[in-house]
Amino acid sequence: MHAGLRWSLAATVLLTGLALVWPDDVSHAVVTPDQASWQTVAPPLAPPVPATVGADTPLPERLPQTVLEPASFDPFVGVQALPAPTLKPLAAVAMVQLPEAPPRPEAPVLNYRYLGQFTDPAGVEQVYLANNDAAIAVQVGARLPEGYVVEGIGREGIRLHHPVLDVHVVIAVPAVQDPTTR
Repeated sequence: MHAGLRWSLAATVLLTGLALVWPDDVSHAVVTPDQASWQTVAPPLAPPVPATVGADTPLPERLPQTVLEPASFDPFVGVQALPAPTLKPLAAVAMVQLPEAPPRPEAPVLNYRYLGQFTDPAGVEQVYLANNDAAIAVQVGARLPEGYVVEGIGREGIRLHHPVLDVHVVIAVPAVQDPTTR
């Protein structure tokens, strides 16, 4: 157990024991009316009722009247809104300078270059692009990490399109030299 918990338990036990031993006679704490002459006593709200009311006790002809103050709030109307404040006309209105529109975002830098192509034994032509030290095989419809989509592959180059920014880029394909014409 923590020390604080032990102390609070010990204090609780000590105060409980003290309450059990404390004298029950507290008559000296009661103030009699003649000792409390400085205290004011409120008048009774209604006439005193006899201690024993039976069938033979006559009822009063008239009950005492209670005086009520008029209500300051009508609960059936609800809270009324304050009237709208009157606005003073402005002498001159300053023209607000709107900020210029932000510049149109630019297409991400394209660090791709043509690496090469070959035809596999099944007759499918594979085209590779290089990005730094990585080689990426592309085909029509492939999406590059920068958001570009390959639109077409031809002898003039590889056409890329950035659909969000509507930017078109062509990666040039070098002309293939005929090895027999050397």
